[in-house]
Amino acid sequence: MCHGANMEGQSGPTLLGPTFTSHYETVGDLMQFVVQNMPKDNPGTLSHEDYVNILAFILLKNGWPSGNEALTFGTASASKAPFPQS
Repeated sequence: MCHGANMEGQSGPTLLGPTFTSHYETVGDLMQFVVQNMPKDNPGTLSHEDYVNILAFILLKNGWPSGNEALTFGTASASKAPFPQS
């Protein structure tokens, strides 16, 4: 609701493109931010599975290919995969 139906941003910022990804050096940085700050009215209250699904959706919509293994909360949180800074 806050980021728009197409992640274009509404009351919250866009979740697409370099304007968004430039705020995070790695996938793990983004995961930690999401867990610590979302949902805005009750941060940290979603299940690990929900946080992983949110992250996977953000990555998919930003053009990241699916991996060979399922993304887990632990691997997402610890990921050092860099975001391209274009």
